[in-house]
Amino acid sequence: MLPHTIIKEFNSDDVKGSATGAINFLVFTFGALLTPAYGKVLAHIANGGAMNLAVFRAASMWLIGGIVPAIVLALFLRETGSRARAAS
Repeated sequence: MLPHTIIKEFNSDDVKGSATGAINFLVFTFGALLTPAYGKVLAHIANGGAMNLAVFRAASMWLIGGIVPAIVLALFLRETGSRARAAS
């Protein structure tokens, strides 16, 4: 939901629909591309062996490596909604 929120916050009213469509396209495209990449990582870590919990944990560490910077970057976003207007 973060990309959609950012798109709504940082674009003017006349382009919000197009911007939301573009971010929706990107979210689903990256999801479609990362699924096979995750499968390749799983296969590489398993090295022909069983897909057990340890393999899934090891393969998921790069996902957590992407989530942590996203959370940190989200902390630097400034509010432009009703609370920010009321504080002005």
